[in-house]
Amino acid sequence: MTFFDPAVSDVERAACAVAGAYLLVTFSDGQFEKTEEVQLRRGLAEKAGFTGIDADRLDAIFIEVQQAFTADYDKAAERTLDLIRVVQTHKDAHKAIIESAQTAVIADKMVTPQEENALNCIAVALGLEAGDV
Repeated sequence: MTFFDPAVSDVERAACAVAGAYLLVTFSDGQFEKTEEVQLRRGLAEKAGFTGIDADRLDAIFIEVQQAFTADYDKAAERTLDLIRVVQTHKDAHKAIIESAQTAVIADKMVTPQEENALNCIAVALGLEAGDV
């Protein structure tokens, strides 16, 4: 997993955090919603701080993080929150993490208690108050 691979660039690490935030919320209620996934991936490639990453590399990062959540949700969630804490000062990552988490909630048009808990964990990892995402 590239989450803490020292060979991964700061931008790639931030992209992992953004993908992880989306998947943390999406997988939290046990239902993976693919509705917004393509839009999220395309949108990330167009964001100012992530334009230096090849689209294929962004896809590979997303797939890798998705596989981690599929294999072991709790471990992937913990690593994602740790990574969010690490990259929260990346100028574009902070906003993109919030947007990706919100996109995951919008995908199924309702907020489950599990999703609300995931959003609160993301907020705290970003240095915000629970409920601010």
